[in-house]
Amino acid sequence: MDSIQLYIDSDKILRLEFQEAIHPTSVHLKADHWSFVYKLYRDRVLFDFGLFNSNYFVCEERKVLIIEEYNLSILDKENIKVDEDVIKNLRLFDFRTNRTGRFSKLTGSSFLLQKIINDTFVFSKQYSDRTSEFEIDLASIPLFDFGRI
Repeated sequence: MDSIQLYIDSDKILRLEFQEAIHPTSVHLKADHWSFVYKLYRDRVLFDFGLFNSNYFVCEERKVLIIEEYNLSILDKENIKVDEDVIKNLRLFDFRTNRTGRFSKLTGSSFLLQKIINDTFVFSKQYSDRTSEFEIDLASIPLFDFGRI
């Protein structure tokens, strides 16, 4: 797998670097149920200890990255038997304030990251039988410092 460049702005370029592929043990290998795990780097230095996939949304105007993050249970491969064992959330990185936070837990499905309107992020949760749309005020997400980059 190739690395993926994330352009936040002209002086903030991050890289998703592939770590490993995980497949539910009870699902036939021919089924496309792979979880591709990446780590986030700035230059050659690990930027964050989270485990991410390649589903992300960048708003250059606001200097915001929103990315799908795996729960650390993804590393317990023996217990990833079906898709529902894969737990994710969304992670916000605000590069204007150097703060980050997690929101919107999801089990066994995927997110569709759509747009930011004013201070509201619009996204969907895609389940096997339906898609549900959500909105969240970015100011309502609890954030903590990640330091300067």
